Amino acid sequence: MNNGSKVTARDLSSSRWSKLLSIACVGMALAAAGCGAADPAETFRPDDRDASTPIVDPGAAPEDSDASSSSTDPGADGDDAGGFLAAPCTRESNARFCARLGKNCGTVTARDNCGIRRTVSSCGRCTAPTVCNTNNVCSCTPETDAAFCARQGKQCGAVIATDNCGATRTVVCGTCPVGVVCTANNLCSCTRETDAAFCARQGKQCGTVTAPDNCGVTRTVPSCGTCPSPQVCGANNVCSCTSETDAQFCTRLRANCGVLTAVDNCGSQRSVNCGACPNGQGCCGSNQCIPLNTSPNCGACGVTCDAAHACSNSACRLTDGQRGCATATDCTSGVCSQFFVDADGDAEGDVTKPVNQCGSTPGVGLSRSSDDCCDTNPTVFKLNSQLAPNQGPWFVVPATGACVAGHKPFDYDCDGFETMQDPKPFIGCAGDIDTCGPIGGIFFPTIPPCGEAGTAVACVFIDDGSGCIPFEQFTKIQACR
Repeated sequence: MNNGSKVTARDLSSSRWSKLLSIACVGMALAAAGCGAADPAETFRPDDRDASTPIVDPGAAPEDSDASSSSTDPGADGDDAGGFLAAPCTRESNARFCARLGKNCGTVTARDNCGIRRTVSSCGRCTAPTVCNTNNVCSCTPETDAAFCARQGKQCGAVIATDNCGATRTVVCGTCPVGVVCTANNLCSCTRETDAAFCARQGKQCGTVTAPDNCGVTRTVPSCGTCPSPQVCGANNVCSCTSETDAQFCTRLRANCGVLTAVDNCGSQRSVNCGACPNGQGCCGSNQCIPLNTSPNCGACGVTCDAAHACSNSACRLTDGQRGCATATDCTSGVCSQFFVDADGDAEGDVTKPVNQCGSTPGVGLSRSSDDCCDTNPTVFKLNSQLAPNQGPWFVVPATGACVAGHKPFDYDCDGFETMQDPKPFIGCAGDIDTCGPIGGIFFPTIPPCGEAGTAVACVFIDDGSGCIPFEQFTKIQACR
C-alpha cells in the first residue's frame, strides 16, 4: 500500500477490496439492500471508476501532516481492511443522465454521475419536423424554397408563411408564363379571351378558326364573322374582294358605250371605256347606244331624255347635280366637278371616295373638301386653320368609326398627329390675383398620354403675402385632338 494519505481504487488488492466493501456496506446500513451481492451493472467496481477517483485511507497521514509521522497504516502488511471508501454514490436516473449530458434523443453511452459507463437506449424521441442528429439532439433542417412553395400550394409571387421548422419565411415562388397572371392567392391563372378577342388577336375576320387562345389552350371558334357583299372569306379567314373585269363592270351597270365612271363591285371608284357604238348609232349620256336620226327629240340621239338628263347639243347630257360625268361634255352646263363623299355630314369628304358630278355645287352627301380622315364620325375632320392652337374641341376618348389607313385614334383634326391639350409639365405657379395660374402645364409629376388620367395641379392667389401658390391636386384626363 502507498504511504500517502490517499490511494486509488486500482491500488487495492482484490481481497482488501472485498473487505472494505463489506465494512462500507455495514457502516451505511445497506446490507439489507443486498450490498454484498450487488448487480455488476449497479455496483461500483474499481475498473469502472476513473483512476483518479480518490479513496481515503484512515491509516494514512493527512496531507498537511509531517511526512515522518509515526502513524501506522493498519493495513500496510496483509489484506486487512485498513482503508475505507468515500461515501457511496447514488446513481442518477436515465432522465437525469440524458439531461446532464444535454441529450434528448437516441442511444447515448457515457459515464454517469458515479463515473460508471452507462448506455441509455433512448434519451427520448423527436417530434416532427425535428429529427435526431449525430449529437443526439433534436433539430430541424429547413426545407428548400421549392419544397416550401410546394407545401404551401403556391406557384408565383412572394409568399410569407411558416416553414417546416416553424420559422416565418418570405419566398418568391416563381413567375407565371406569358398570358397568365399571378392572382392574390399566389396561383397562376388565365382569363380566357372572348371569341371576338380571339379572332381579333389572330387577325381573322370570317369562317372557322382553330388556334391556341391567350391561355395557350387550342380552341376552335366556329365563326369569326361574315364578309359583307361582295367580299368573300378567303383561305386565310380574311375578307377580300376580287374586282370584276371591265366587261363585267359595264354589263352590271348596263353601259354599252363610252367612258363610264362609277363604283365597282368592291366599292372602288373606276372609269372604264365600255366600247363604241356600231355605225348608225350614237352613245348618249347614259352610256347607251341609240340609233341616230334627225328627229327633234334630242337631235342625233332621237330619244326623249330621262329626268337625270337633258338634251344639249343633240345629246342627252346630265343635268347639274347628277353624278357620273366623265368629262365636261357629259354635262349640260359643261362643268364636271369632282367632289368627295361626306357620309357623316360634317362638310368634310373622304379622300378615298371621289365622285364626279355635273355642276360646281356639291350635291347632297358630297363635299368639296377631302380632309375627313374618319368619314363615319362627324367629330373628326380637318380643323379650321384660322383657329388658334389652343382653341377648338378637345377629346378624352379615341375616335370610332371607319377611318383612313394609318389614322391615329386621337387625331380628331386629321393633321396626322395626336395633339395633347396639356403637353408640358407643371413647373410652378405665377401671377397676381387676376392672372394666377400654373407655369408650363398642369400635370405633375408625369404627363399622361391621350385619354389617360394624370395628377394635375391648381394654383390660387393668397392675399396674405403668400401670393400665387399651388392650391390642390386633382385628377384630369389628357384631352387630345
